[in-house]
Amino acid sequence: MKTLKELARELLQKSAAPTLETKRHIESSMRIKEYSQEDMTIKGYASTFGGEPDAHGDVVVSGAFKKTLITRSGRIKFLVGHDWNQIVGKIVHAKEDEKGLYIEAKIVDTVAGKDLMKLVDAGVIDRMSIGFVVKDYEWDDDGIFYIKEADLYEVSAVGLPANDRAHIQKSIGNEDVNRLVTLLQKAIDEAVEQKVKSQQVDDPQASEQEEKIKSYLDQIKSLTAN
Repeated sequence: MKTLKELARELLQKSAAPTLETKRHIESSMRIKEYSQEDMTIKGYASTFGGEPDAHGDVVVSGAFKKTLITRSGRIKFLVGHDWNQIVGKIVHAKEDEKGLYIEAKIVDTVAGKDLMKLVDAGVIDRMSIGFVVKDYEWDDDGIFYIKEADLYEVSAVGLPANDRAHIQKSIGNEDVNRLVTLLQKAIDEAVEQKVKSQQVDDPQASEQEEKIKSYLDQIKSLTAN
């Protein structure tokens, strides 16, 4: 004879089964990790594996996207807020690793695409979410829904509250790289000159050179800060 817990679990599974072929959304616990207005790209983890269940009691299992990344390669879209009327790009690279589903999206150079990048740059939109259909799943005794396989249709940029586990990081463009090299060279030159003079007579300009070096290093930090 089945226990009440077993009967309740079966009932829960049956009630959920008819909805499995409908699209579901899971908000990622990660922020957009990296973006570049210059290249119109967004990178980061669209979903994470394991850990605590989300607000809906769902947990994505490692390997859940393995098949769909093959069968739907090149057809996964990038949306704004899960709105199919706001397709702004597509996923150009996706892979599973120990952390979760990492994606790189190419945003199209349209008004909507440019507007999205401006919102990301301003920190208004800073998270990602996935739209998918569950293909295989498992419930545990505590009612947690483990997603073992899913067909991924879209990844969306969404504006949810900030999360401290990851942060937005701007990609360094060619212009910034050139500036970084120049600043490093200036800092090195000033340091060498200061070292040479320090071995001679006391130089009244030493403190001024130290300030210049500090200024260059501060600018370098601002360019490379996360």
